[in-house]
Amino acid sequence: MKTRQAPGNYAATLEDGLSSAEILILADGRVLAHNITPAVAAVLAELAPHDEAMRLRAAPAQVPSSA
Repeated sequence: MKTRQAPGNYAATLEDGLSSAEILILADGRVLAHNITPAVAAVLAELAPHDEAMRLRAAPAQVPSSA
């Protein structure tokens, strides 16, 4: 069975079943992520509250501010 892959630069969605996310959590606490949904970004923003870029990516999911 051949696995279908999303084309390059493809935005993740919940409906399509083709998207895949890449997440790397480094030892120093930094979170690197590619092709994630706002909901996943919201979870990662909770894991790394100091990461303003992740908070912005999670904006549609409405992450509460920890300020």
